[in-house]
This record gives sequence, C-alpha cells and structure tokens, in this order.
Amino acid sequence: MKRYLPATKRFAAIVLGSGLLVTACYEDPGVIAGELSSANQFRYVCDESAAVESCSGTTATVFPTAVAKGALFRLSIDASSAREVDELRPISDEVVGTDASGAWVCGTEGLAGFVAFDRTGSVVDYVHVKVETPLSLRIDSYRSVGDGFDRASGRRLTNASVRDGETVTVSVAPVGKSGIPLAGALPFVWTTSTDGVVRITSNGTPTSPSAFATIAAVKSGQTRIRVEGAGLSTEFEVTVP
Repeated sequence: MKRYLPATKRFAAIVLGSGLLVTACYEDPGVIAGELSSANQFRYVCDESAAVESCSGTTATVFPTAVAKGALFRLSIDASSAREVDELRPISDEVVGTDASGAWVCGTEGLAGFVAFDRTGSVVDYVHVKVETPLSLRIDSYRSVGDGFDRASGRRLTNASVRDGETVTVSVAPVGKSGIPLAGALPFVWTTSTDGVVRITSNGTPTSPSAFATIAAVKSGQTRIRVEGAGLSTEFEVTVP
C-alpha cells in the first residue's frame, strides 16, 4: 500500500548523504534537480550521521545516489523554487513512515519516489531515491583542525596512530551493492578491545545518531576498535606510541 506523507518547506535538512561521485561531500548542503525540470530543485543538508568523502570546499553539489535501508533522511524544497513548489510528498511503497522529527524511513530496497506539488495541487516535478541494504561498513579518518576536523582530508582507514594529547576523528559508512557509502542516519556503537589505551566518544546521541566518533589517547599500547550498526560490524587497530 502506498502512503502519502506530507513534507513542507520547514524541513531544511536531509540526514545524511552520499554523492553521485565518490569525491562528493556527504555532510554539507547540496541540491538535486527534479527529473522534469532543473528549475524545480530539492535541497538536502547532511548532518553528522553521514559519512564524508574527500570534498572540494564545504558544499556538496550532487544528491545522494542511494540511501541505506532503514535509515532516516529528509528532503526540502530549495528556496529558489519556493514560488513554483509548495509541497514535497513521498509516494512510494519503499517509504514506510516517519520518525518524530518528520524524517522519512525507507524500509524496502528499490526506488523511493518524491513528487513536488504547486499551490494548486498540480504536480510540477519529481525525483527518485535509490534504497539499498547495507552490505558492509567502511571506516574513514580525518585530520584534526583546532577543535574540529578537515572534511577534505578523509581517507580510508585500516589502522590509526594517536599520540598523547592528540585526537583522531573517524566515521563509519554503510556500503551497499552500488559500492559507495549510503546516505541516511543510522545508530552506531563503538567499543574497544583493551580498556584504558584510548577513549572513543561518539558524536551522536540515541535520538540523533552520528557516524562520527573521536579517538583520544590515554596511555601507550594497542587496541582494536569495533563499530556495529545496521546489523554489521568492522574493526580497526589503534596504536598509542
């Protein structure tokens, strides 16, 4: 049964994102053109629940190729199209509900469709979002900059070294059959195999999940960090010299 779930212009963000190219930003504003007219666009703003690839600048310019099955995400109408587009509704069997904040959840693999309506209720545009089941988890690391990190420095991580007084930012990305990180907010749990070597702190909360975490050195030694989410897990080694 198809469900029609209204989404208005107050939804200013989509939680998470990946790009049409693996060099796209996943965590910054981006716009997708509708499939009927490039004049009617849909904006997303990924938060820290998404994985970040190497970026040129801080703004994404492409829409996520695919969203993780079971992940939360949002879309909104771009301000430049507000005169033409009044409402955006998902109309697809894959869109199965919303959470308390109004984010959509795609529970079935396939294509989720979203249709834009004008103030008279006429269809003016539409867009499709691919939904994929996560098949593996990927870890990336980022260079620290002050109290934050450089989102342009993301690189694939298999092991890390954290010196005393330093921190390393890491993120986990679910990967589907397309082979690219998937958009959408999913909860992840981080644990260490050896207590007291490093301290790992998730950037998210139970109600606002994040793919990002910060590793801080505690004492010299080695440990393995395990991350679990979407029914999957992966590990990587961390050394404190």
